[in-house]
Amino acid sequence: MVLREALSHVGPRLVFSFQHVVSGFAARLTDREVAELSKLPWCVEAVPDATLRLTTTYTPQLLGVSAPGTGAWSVAGSMGEGVIVGILDNGIDPRHVSFLDDGMQPPPAKWRGGCHFAGEAPCNKKLIGGRSRAPQEHGTHTSGTAVGAFVRDVQLLGAPAGAASGMAPRAHLAFYEVCLADTCSATEVLSVTEKGAFQDGVDVISMSIGDNTQKPFYKDLIAVGSFSAVLSGVFVSTRRERRPARAHRHQLRPGCSPSPPAPW
Repeated sequence: MVLREALSHVGPRLVFSFQHVVSGFAARLTDREVAELSKLPWCVEAVPDATLRLTTTYTPQLLGVSAPGTGAWSVAGSMGEGVIVGILDNGIDPRHVSFLDDGMQPPPAKWRGGCHFAGEAPCNKKLIGGRSRAPQEHGTHTSGTAVGAFVRDVQLLGAPAGAASGMAPRAHLAFYEVCLADTCSATEVLSVTEKGAFQDGVDVISMSIGDNTQKPFYKDLIAVGSFSAVLSGVFVSTRRERRPARAHRHQLRPGCSPSPPAPW
């Protein structure tokens, strides 16, 4: 009855019906409706949406990759060939040189996603699909960091800097816009995790997104979605940031807590 009343109001109130990452739905409800819903025997938990923020991580030194055949590339014997990486962020410049497909193989046959970008569809064997309404620096940066192709004769502040690439320069990229500017909806992240992991066929989900709050795993929608994705065989990479509760964001002090806390 509560859900029926909620859905009877003017305007779309059922936001998303999940089939894989969780057994449930996302809906716009009042506090009274949530309270009534929580009393129902089939309702395990009513988790409010959360506002997340974009972040950035740096991994080349950790992986020891500076040229083909070094570090993790040497150990794995691969630079991402045949792997589909789904990036969740705020937008991408699909025509950036890092997403050209020179030397790339066609995407695996398991890819089932579409190509939905503003303007003429720019998808190729590198950027194989996804959605983005407008180019954004952060999403372009994180996508290039993860899977950017080799780009020669790069300049940094006008000075020659050699060649640049992402951590998996031969992997395929699927981009999903889940943020507006630097603000992201946890519910949107959860729904796109379901789409990428269970519908489109990505192998990796990567997101530089999170918040500073500590909460039980079952109330952390990134943790919930990533857990289901991991169980289905998808590797999920999220930020691992340490911020002090009572200090400037770049000052590290004892007692800092990592976010998100999920061990998977």
